[in-house]
Amino acid sequence: MRYLFASILAFILLFSCKNNENIYLPTGSLDFYLILSPLCPVEPCKQTAEEIAKIYANYTVVISDSSTSEALIQMPLKYDGKSGKISIKDLKPATYAITLAPPSFFTRKVFPIYAIIEKNKNTVINISLDTGIR
Repeated sequence: MRYLFASILAFILLFSCKNNENIYLPTGSLDFYLILSPLCPVEPCKQTAEEIAKIYANYTVVISDSSTSEALIQMPLKYDGKSGKISIKDLKPATYAITLAPPSFFTRKVFPIYAIIEKNKNTVINISLDTGIR
Protein backbone atom coordinates (compact mmCIF):
# COMPACT_ATOMS: atom_id res chain seq x y z
CA MET A 1 0.00 0.00 0.00
CA ARG A 2 2.86 2.38 0.81
CA TYR A 3 4.46 1.69 -2.59
CA LEU A 4 1.18 2.31 -4.39
CA PHE A 5 0.75 5.66 -2.62
CA ALA A 6 4.37 6.65 -3.33
CA SER A 7 3.98 5.69 -7.02
CA ILE A 8 0.80 7.74 -7.37
CA LEU A 9 2.42 10.73 -5.66
CA ALA A 10 5.50 10.50 -7.90
CA PHE A 11 3.29 10.28 -11.01
CA ILE A 12 1.32 13.37 -9.97
CA LEU A 13 4.48 15.39 -9.26
CA LEU A 14 6.15 14.43 -12.53
CA PHE A 15 3.21 15.03 -14.83
CA SER A 16 1.33 17.86 -13.13
CA CYS A 17 3.19 20.62 -15.02
CA LYS A 18 1.72 21.15 -18.47
CA ASN A 19 4.78 22.79 -20.04
CA ASN A 20 7.55 20.93 -18.30
CA GLU A 21 9.07 19.64 -21.55
CA ASN A 22 11.03 22.89 -22.08
CA ILE A 23 12.12 23.56 -18.52
CA TYR A 24 15.51 21.84 -18.66
CA LEU A 25 16.52 22.24 -22.30
CA PRO A 26 19.97 23.80 -22.62
CA THR A 27 20.03 26.97 -24.70
CA GLY A 28 22.59 29.13 -26.46
CA SER A 29 23.03 32.85 -26.96
CA LEU A 30 23.73 35.32 -29.76
CA ASP A 31 25.71 38.57 -29.88
CA PHE A 32 25.20 40.47 -33.13
CA TYR A 33 27.32 43.52 -34.02
CA LEU A 34 26.75 45.76 -37.05
CA ILE A 35 29.03 48.58 -38.15
CA LEU A 36 27.51 51.05 -40.63
CA SER A 37 30.03 53.10 -42.53
CA PRO A 38 30.46 55.67 -43.78
CA LEU A 39 27.77 57.67 -42.00
CA CYS A 40 28.74 60.97 -43.59
CA PRO A 41 29.85 61.96 -47.09
CA VAL A 42 33.08 63.37 -45.65
CA GLU A 43 35.03 61.59 -42.95
CA PRO A 44 35.67 62.19 -40.11
CA CYS A 45 31.99 62.39 -39.34
CA LYS A 46 31.05 65.27 -37.05
CA GLN A 47 27.92 63.58 -35.66
CA THR A 48 27.47 63.17 -31.93
CA ALA A 49 27.09 59.75 -30.34
CA GLU A 50 23.41 60.54 -29.81
CA GLU A 51 22.91 61.29 -33.52
CA ILE A 52 24.72 58.10 -34.49
CA ALA A 53 22.58 56.12 -32.02
CA LYS A 54 19.46 57.42 -33.79
CA ILE A 55 20.80 56.17 -37.13
CA TYR A 56 21.34 52.69 -35.71
CA ALA A 57 17.94 52.74 -33.98
CA ASN A 58 16.30 53.04 -37.42
CA TYR A 59 17.24 49.41 -38.07
CA THR A 60 15.49 46.43 -36.55
CA VAL A 61 17.19 43.05 -36.40
CA VAL A 62 14.76 40.29 -37.34
CA ILE A 63 15.61 36.75 -36.29
CA SER A 64 13.63 34.03 -38.02
CA ASP A 65 13.44 30.28 -37.93
CA SER A 66 15.48 29.34 -41.01
CA SER A 67 13.29 26.34 -41.82
CA THR A 68 9.94 28.16 -41.72
CA SER A 69 10.95 31.85 -42.23
CA GLU A 70 8.72 32.70 -39.27
CA ALA A 71 9.95 35.88 -37.53
CA LEU A 72 10.63 34.97 -33.91
CA ILE A 73 12.39 38.05 -32.53
CA GLN A 74 12.49 41.68 -33.63
CA MET A 75 14.78 44.10 -31.81
CA PRO A 76 16.06 47.58 -32.67
CA LEU A 77 19.83 47.96 -32.86
CA LYS A 78 21.36 49.69 -29.87
CA TYR A 79 24.49 51.77 -30.44
CA ASP A 80 27.23 50.91 -27.94
CA GLY A 81 29.73 53.60 -28.97
CA LYS A 82 31.38 51.44 -31.62
CA SER A 83 28.62 49.51 -33.39
CA GLY A 84 24.99 48.56 -33.35
CA LYS A 85 24.48 45.59 -31.05
CA ILE A 86 21.88 43.14 -29.87
CA SER A 87 22.35 40.30 -27.42
CA ILE A 88 19.89 37.47 -27.02
CA LYS A 89 20.10 34.78 -24.39
CA ASP A 90 18.15 31.53 -24.09
CA LEU A 91 17.81 30.69 -27.78
CA LYS A 92 17.00 27.08 -28.40
CA PRO A 93 19.64 25.30 -30.48
CA ALA A 94 18.76 25.73 -34.16
CA THR A 95 19.73 27.63 -37.30
CA TYR A 96 18.33 31.15 -37.48
CA ALA A 97 18.15 33.63 -40.38
CA ILE A 98 19.08 37.20 -39.46
CA THR A 99 17.91 40.15 -41.54
CA LEU A 100 17.63 43.91 -41.13
CA ALA A 101 14.42 45.85 -41.47
CA PRO A 102 13.65 47.97 -43.32
CA PRO A 103 15.40 46.25 -46.23
CA SER A 104 17.45 48.44 -48.53
CA PHE A 105 19.65 48.08 -51.58
CA PHE A 106 22.72 47.78 -49.35
CA THR A 107 21.29 45.33 -46.81
CA ARG A 108 20.04 42.97 -49.52
CA LYS A 109 23.64 42.37 -50.59
CA VAL A 110 24.57 41.07 -47.14
CA PHE A 111 21.43 39.61 -45.57
CA PRO A 112 20.11 37.13 -44.66
CA ILE A 113 22.92 35.79 -42.51
CA TYR A 114 22.52 32.38 -40.92
CA ALA A 115 23.49 31.79 -37.30
CA ILE A 116 23.85 28.33 -35.84
CA ILE A 117 23.03 28.38 -32.15
CA GLU A 118 24.45 25.49 -30.14
CA LYS A 119 23.57 24.53 -26.60
CA ASN A 120 25.66 26.18 -23.88
CA LYS A 121 27.58 28.30 -26.45
CA ASN A 122 27.60 31.94 -27.47
CA THR A 123 27.53 32.72 -31.19
CA VAL A 124 29.08 36.06 -32.21
CA ILE A 125 28.39 37.69 -35.58
CA ASN A 126 30.25 40.82 -36.73
CA ILE A 127 29.05 42.60 -39.89
CA SER A 128 30.34 45.75 -41.59
CA LEU A 129 27.82 47.29 -43.94
CA ASP A 130 28.82 49.86 -46.56
CA THR A 131 26.07 52.48 -46.61
CA GLY A 132 27.06 53.81 -50.01
CA ILE A 133 27.31 57.39 -48.74
CA ARG A 134 30.02 59.13 -50.73
